[in-house]
Amino acid sequence: MRVSLIIPYTPGMDIFGKRRSDREALARVKTWALELLEAGPDDSIVVNEISCDDPDCPPHETVLLIARMGQPTVQLKVPKPADQVLLVDLQAALNAEGPLKT
Repeated sequence: MRVSLIIPYTPGMDIFGKRRSDREALARVKTWALELLEAGPDDSIVVNEISCDDPDCPPHETVLLIARMGQPTVQLKVPKPADQVLLVDLQAALNAEGPLKT
């Protein structure tokens, strides 16, 4: 006996019904961060969007991990999905963290 699983396609959702991250938006946020931080070739920035089911946190947030040579890795959070993050949101998150430029 053969069993087939049919999963309806919903644009913007993964197979578990969770919101799918917007790759273009993630790339845009990363580009802004690289420019704002004047990142060099030895610096690394990773941008992800995460979902949270905890009532004390936003349902979706954009998280940046900033690794600079010789410095501890810094995590920044913007309490919005990546496709809603504006340049001013990122600037505010960076300003709240303090000086990260080398």
